[in-house]
Amino acid sequence: AGNTAIDAASSEDLVAFALTTAKARIDALKTKAQYEAEEEAAAKELAKAKADAKEALASYKSKDLYREAEQAKLAAAIAAGNTAIDAATSKSEVSVALATAKATIDTLKTKIVYEAEEKQAAEALAKAKADAIAEIAKEIGTYSIDKAQYESKINAAKSVEEVKSELAKAKEDIAAKKAAIDKENEKEPEQP
Repeated sequence: AGNTAIDAASSEDLVAFALTTAKARIDALKTKAQYEAEEEAAAKELAKAKADAKEALASYKSKDLYREAEQAKLAAAIAAGNTAIDAATSKSEVSVALATAKATIDTLKTKIVYEAEEKQAAEALAKAKADAIAEIAKEIGTYSIDKAQYESKINAAKSVEEVKSELAKAKEDIAAKKAAIDKENEKEPEQP
């Protein structure tokens, strides 16, 4: 482009202008050393970003917050995150890999969450048992039916669903026993 402009110049001033323009364009070009220096600096920045991301991931959550099964999942998430970080070819890819690994870790339940869920389930089960036993007593009413057999089955239940199932069976059995008692009372002659 510079030679063409010089060759086309029709005066000394235009030749000087074309030469100055060509030199300015040449000076604006990067040298091999400049490109290598930029690549080296970019590689160092990427390596630092990767190291920082790995450090952030390693310290993101303590394994002590988790139960054994979740500790294994935590270790796997960190390993997968480190692999993705190592494979990243830019700082933005490093950021995405770190964010993805953190998001995976955030889905893991901590001991505290499990304990709260277990406490809530135990309270719900205890309430369901107490309510079912009270309902059995109400169903039996004044009839001479032993409620201990029903209470023991309800107390042995391990879930609210089992309590409901045992209560339904108990109600059915109580209704049958009440019907039998009523039928028996109808047969007995009245005492004068």
